[in-house]
Order: sequence, then C-alpha cells, then structure tokens
Amino acid sequence: MERTSGKMIPYEYNYYLAMSLYSRLGIYQQKVRPLHVPSSFSVFTFSNIISRDVSTGINGLKIDRGFLVFRTLDDRLLEYLKLGLALNPVLKIADTSFTVKSVKEVEQNEMQGELEFRTLSPVLIRDFSDGRKYVVDPDRIEENLNLTTEWFLKNKLGVQEPRVKIEIFKSHRKTARISSNAGKNSITTCFNLAGKITGNPSDILLLYYRGLGSKTGLGLGCWEVS
Repeated sequence: MERTSGKMIPYEYNYYLAMSLYSRLGIYQQKVRPLHVPSSFSVFTFSNIISRDVSTGINGLKIDRGFLVFRTLDDRLLEYLKLGLALNPVLKIADTSFTVKSVKEVEQNEMQGELEFRTLSPVLIRDFSDGRKYVVDPDRIEENLNLTTEWFLKNKLGVQEPRVKIEIFKSHRKTARISSNAGKNSITTCFNLAGKITGNPSDILLLYYRGLGSKTGLGLGCWEVS
C-alpha cells in the first residue's frame, strides 16, 4: 500500500483502518454475516502497517508505503476482501488515503505444539474477573490472557477441551482506539508481547488466524512465530 493523499495518520490508527477494511467487506456482510456488531465476534485480525518509511511527529505518523498482514478463520472473508479491494483499492485512515497496490497470499505451515511468538499489533486483554474492564497491569497479562483464551476457544469456537498455555517473556505498553467516540474510553491500554505458546497445534492455529485477546477485528492481537 502507498500513501496517495494526506500527510499524517493518528498514532492510534487501528480503528480507522479497521473501518476502511470493513467498508471493503460490504458484500461479505450482505451475503454471509454482519461484522462489527455486538452479537458477533471477530473472525479476523490484521497487523500494524509494517514499513521502513515511518516518520513520527507531534500529531501522528507519516508513512509513505508499507504492508499489512491480514488473517482470518473464514476463507470466504479473504475472497470478499480481495473483491472489495479490486473494486476500490483506496483505504482511508482519518484524512489520509493509501492505495493497495497488490495482494499476496502466503501459505502457513502446520503449527508446532510449542513455539515462540511476537505480536505484530498490540493485544487488548479483558479482565476475566470483570468483563467490563481491560488489563492495565503488566503483571496480570499472562493469567488473564490464558483465562480469556480458554473461554473463547470453548464458548465461541466450540473447542471441547482447549489445550493452550501462553507464557509472556516481554511486554510493552501501548494504546489503541476501540471506538470512534471522543470520550476517554475510546482509547485504552494494550500490550505488545513476546512469549511462548504450547498446546494442541490445531488450537494454536485457530489463535493464529483469529488473533490473541479482544477486539481482534480492530487490528489488535495479530502475531507471528518468532
């Protein structure tokens, strides 16, 4: 993708990019299932913009060109996204536009039962004891991420006996936008992580394509094997 108009994008640009991607998935939402609604859960994730051309300023970031990693549990969604981008390849982030120049599919090898990982976009971790809150204390990341991951695999994806354990080696606090509102709750704490995942390879693969943590469809929780 290349910047074709505008100058800067907000530091917390994930929400604006997510809304632009959702707009390219209109046909999917008409024919398959709605996205970004309270009754649904995210079946995809995407990374931060990965680029060597990044300049920081007081008001945000200047990125001339880069690429995204996009993953989904539903292969149909990927096909509809490619169709939407073919019809309109422009993604808007606030007042800046990027044009998607190409899309490349990459096959993923089978997951091992133990692997080290690092995140490509920050992880938003819900407090398992109070679902209205998110984790802000780094010391509580590992416990809550494991509890919420096990719950999600079992209750949303139908895994009968989830077997995944996540160990956190490093964490770095970040912020992400989770709402278009101007209030204080629209931007919240999340974390870039590095660690180890062990367990059932098929369970790990589900997390690879869906992402870790909450609100992955807003460009959170994308990770790669390190």
